[in-house]
Amino acid sequence: MRIPESINTGNEMLDSDLKELFQVAAGPRLQAVHGAIKKRNLSEPDFAKIAPPSVIRVTHALTDPENFKSLLKQCPVEVHPLLKKAKGLAQKEFSDLPSHPAASRILEKEAEDKKPRLNYNTISRISWISEWVGKPPKLLPTVRIGLRDRRDELLLDTTVDWDDLLYLIQGLSRILTEHMEESLELGRASLLEIPDKGELSNKIGNTRANLDRLLELAPEFDIEVDSEKESEKTRRSKKPKG
Repeated sequence: MRIPESINTGNEMLDSDLKELFQVAAGPRLQAVHGAIKKRNLSEPDFAKIAPPSVIRVTHALTDPENFKSLLKQCPVEVHPLLKKAKGLAQKEFSDLPSHPAASRILEKEAEDKKPRLNYNTISRISWISEWVGKPPKLLPTVRIGLRDRRDELLLDTTVDWDDLLYLIQGLSRILTEHMEESLELGRASLLEIPDKGELSNKIGNTRANLDRLLELAPEFDIEVDSEKESEKTRRSKKPKG
C-alpha cells in the first residue's frame, strides 16, 4: 500500500494521526496491533505500546459516522478523497480497535482532557470605545474593542468599523448555528453535556434583542434591511412534517 507523501487537512494533529495510520497499516506493526486487539485483558500502558493512541484516535474519528461527517465539513474538499481512503483502511484493518477496553479508556481520558476548563486564555471580558475617524461631514464610525482574559490581561486590541463588526457577528452566529445543527442527533440521543443552559438561554435572548434593535436603527442611516429574508435552511425547518 502506498503511503501518501504529504497530508494537509489544515489540522496538524489530524495530519500526524493519518500518517501514523497509513504507516502502521503498511508496516510490520499491523500484525502486532491485530494481536493486541484480540487480547481483551491488556492494560492501557501495554496496549498503547502496541497500538499507538494516534491510530486509536483517528480510527475512532474515521469509523464513527457523526465524527466522520464532522471531519468532512472541517477539512478542505481536496482532501476528502484521502479521508475516504483512510476511512476504508481503518474499517478494513482496525474496525475493532476503538471498542477494545483499553482503547475505550484511552479515548475517554482524551475526551476528558479536552473538556473546557477555566484557563487564563479564555476571553472573560469585552470592552469597547466608540470612535469617529476623519472630519465632518465624512466621519467614519469605528469601535475600538479590547478582549481580556481572566487575569484582565489584554488578548486583543483592535479597531473595527460597522462592516467588520457585522462580519464577525455573521460568522460567529453561523459557526454556533451550524455546530448546533451538527449536534442535533447527539442531543436527541441524550449524549451531550451542556452546562449553564440558563446562561446560554439568556445570551441567545440578549443577542436576539440586540439584532431586533439593529433592524430598527439601520433605516436611520439609510441602510436597507430585508427583515423578512430567511435562509433556505430556516424555510425548510418551518415546513410541516408529514
